[in-house]
Amino acid sequence: MSQISYSFYAIFYIAFTAYAFWVWRRTRTLGAFFALVVTAALIYDNGIIALGHTIGEGELLRVLTVGRFCIH
Repeated sequence: MSQISYSFYAIFYIAFTAYAFWVWRRTRTLGAFFALVVTAALIYDNGIIALGHTIGEGELLRVLTVGRFCIH
């Protein structure tokens, strides 16, 4: 169930990141850039959570999870 939820979140954040990128290209404001960076990090975070079961326990998941903690 959580795998589906986090997949949905990642898809939502992809759409929001595309919108934030569109706004940033038009306005070049710091707020739009900040929204772009934060939502890109959320895509990565939720994507790794959603794929964690598929990837399985191991070194790859550990390395990807370290990246998740670094962006927090």
